[in-house]
Amino acid sequence: MGAVFILGQYLPVRSRAAAVEQARRQQSLAITRGAADTRQLPIVQERLAAIQAVINEYESGITADRDLGSFLTRIADLMNRYSLANPVVAPAEEVHAEAIACIPVHMQCTGRFQDLFQFYRDLAALDRFIRIEQVRLTNDETLTGAVTMTTQAVVFYRSPAGASTK
Repeated sequence: MGAVFILGQYLPVRSRAAAVEQARRQQSLAITRGAADTRQLPIVQERLAAIQAVINEYESGITADRDLGSFLTRIADLMNRYSLANPVVAPAEEVHAEAIACIPVHMQCTGRFQDLFQFYRDLAALDRFIRIEQVRLTNDETLTGAVTMTTQAVVFYRSPAGASTK
């Protein structure tokens, strides 16, 4: 009779008790994870807001209109502000992608290194993205301190719908 009790009653109850204990541990672990996730939520929301701010800044740097003439004029004005001699600002042929178009721009001028550095600083602060691809600085042959700067850059704008791809 004792063996029947052990096999018929005790072992199934013990097995169910073990299963209930395992389920309780899993539930406790899920609750602990949920509590940890709840504490992380404000941090994730803060990161999301920071990423959204970066995206908005990026979006504002690529204008919806081409408006290249006024932008190149602002570059030439920067060159004049720092008394950079022999300024050249010349666009090349546009390249279109699906949503963004870019215009290569050749810039060249001569001036003191400090003025060229300030020119680049102000160029980076403009409200439109410009990617500097190549910079070449050359000392003048008379060693008067003048430096000739030659730069290849790219200006971006949003391509109109249906623009051809080159």
